[in-house]
Amino acid sequence: MASFTISMVLVLFVASLVLPSTTALNIDFTYHNFPQMTAVLRQLANEYPELTKLYSIGKSVQGRDLWVLLVTNNPNEEPLLKPNVKYVANMHGNEPVGRELMLHLLSLLLDGYGKDDYITWLLDNTRIHIMPSMNPDGFEASSEGECSGVQGRGNANNADLNRNFPDYFAGRPKVPIQPETRAVMDWIKQIQFVLSGNFHGGALVASYPFDNIPANSPKNFRKFGSPSRTPDDDVFKHLAEVYSFNHKNMYLGVTCRDGSPPFSNGTTNGAAWYSLIGGMQDYNYVWGSCMEITLEISCCKYPKSYQLPQFWNDNQKAILQYLGEVHQGIWGQVTDQNKNPVSNATIKIKGRDFGTRTTYRGEYWRILRPGTYVLHAEANGYDPVELTVDVSKGVVIQNITLYQQSSTYYEPRSEPTFQRGSVPSITPVHNAASAFRSGSLKGIWPTFTVNETFTNVTSLKALVNTDLVDETFSTVNTVTDTDTIDLEYNYTDTNTSPNDYNSTPNVTRIHFQFRTGQLHRTQNDLSSSGLSDGCFPDFDVVDNQQKFRLCECVQVWNVKFSFASLHHHCNLLSEFSETQRSCDIPTKLCVPNCTATHRLQPPIKPLASELPILWVNENVWSYIFNPDGYSFLIS
Repeated sequence: MASFTISMVLVLFVASLVLPSTTALNIDFTYHNFPQMTAVLRQLANEYPELTKLYSIGKSVQGRDLWVLLVTNNPNEEPLLKPNVKYVANMHGNEPVGRELMLHLLSLLLDGYGKDDYITWLLDNTRIHIMPSMNPDGFEASSEGECSGVQGRGNANNADLNRNFPDYFAGRPKVPIQPETRAVMDWIKQIQFVLSGNFHGGALVASYPFDNIPANSPKNFRKFGSPSRTPDDDVFKHLAEVYSFNHKNMYLGVTCRDGSPPFSNGTTNGAAWYSLIGGMQDYNYVWGSCMEITLEISCCKYPKSYQLPQFWNDNQKAILQYLGEVHQGIWGQVTDQNKNPVSNATIKIKGRDFGTRTTYRGEYWRILRPGTYVLHAEANGYDPVELTVDVSKGVVIQNITLYQQSSTYYEPRSEPTFQRGSVPSITPVHNAASAFRSGSLKGIWPTFTVNETFTNVTSLKALVNTDLVDETFSTVNTVTDTDTIDLEYNYTDTNTSPNDYNSTPNVTRIHFQFRTGQLHRTQNDLSSSGLSDGCFPDFDVVDNQQKFRLCECVQVWNVKFSFASLHHHCNLLSEFSETQRSCDIPTKLCVPNCTATHRLQPPIKPLASELPILWVNENVWSYIFNPDGYSFLIS
């Protein structure tokens, strides 16, 4: 896992950059309405096809496209580890200065490629996505010269888009998620953005997360303007200062209103300024693994157009310098022992709760300040890896190899390992076995993919710790009728040795229940079955593929539960985690060390069967989920 460093002195690049007041494309310093803005974007895309790609991420309430222009060398190619950065402007329709600056930025980047060293380097090594207007409907309803007020602030439904995102502290927004918000959420889900800036007006400051505060904060927390810091507070402060100190006067802490306290260095923590629920920068950080800050660039929300040249002059160096900040920290690719990329692996930095996940090519990016960090990588079916990485100026490339676990069984932390060999057996009563042999469950009992085969209930075996004498399973009760199978076991562990994972005798009763009618082969079978909302299987349809989703994060210690209630629990949490559209459960709602969701890719033949229970120890439980050769241990 050798690492190496790419060190780049970005400040020197920017200092050498000649920043013209206009560009060769001669974009006027005026406010462009939607047709005019669309025409400019199309002109740029047509004149620079080798550097641009114009696309829409969706439509506004009134049907206007939410345009994005990608600017990079060879836009139709995606070289490994080339990071994605985005700028979003005009989120509030009556704050359009950023909208116009984005058009001039696009022109500057395209005109400067091959002429200016920094711009050329930036486009060769970065994919830059520019959205001039997130709220085109609001802009059309706004009026030039209005420095305050709310006309046009919201979208056509009068919803404030910067209060409309799922919130880490507060859950779903009170106002239904708007089309513009949903489009951005889907955009963030589709592209792994690393860095982002969101342009606003009405102040002169660079604000960074968190915008909201924990629900259990002291009563006067909001009143006294206390900061709500992220674990990456050092990174966010740095990013905000990069912008403010490269701005002509933001770093001076200019206040736009009499009596308002100055902003130190022209930056502020969002909640320390004023707290809000449903902000986009918090959403980017928590759900998108993207470092976004909010850039307030004009005291007047909608100043007269004659001031636009000055705003461009004040901001252009900061805009360019900020884009280069993506090139710092740790990057790399996660592969297995056969050099195949590992997708959806979790990458975390010790002491920083919010991690990132690898792309389908195993890529990851993590912006960090210089220092020494402990990096933790894990993925389902692989042994976790932890290593120490020294970060200096620039980027450290740290590739990671994950090794597949040697057996079907997962070992949680350092607790008991599931062993093969001579193990005690469980034989449920005859009526349950008959149901599996001849009833609607025939042929779908799981089979292991490694060495072990279970053909029906009567051959079910429990696999426990190595000191097998002290652990026993016994069937307490098995009830079978046409709709339901109940399996209930006693698990007794009498380990008393000091080095064992428990030091006192322990007897636990676990009750499993599922409905035979819940096991279906196709989504059509499922939807036509007439089952209630409590039915266990559910689907996501992504790119015309069915993905089975399984909720695993439920505490069952000494609790009787059914898979129907489990699915209901999943639905409630899916509403909390709207963006995932699956049962991705927030860690704070789970039992200790419980992971999120396993997704099984098609083909799914027999859809589901449950093999209760392999191992129970206090707050951890496990079972095998194995439709026709897939084998996963949930723990």
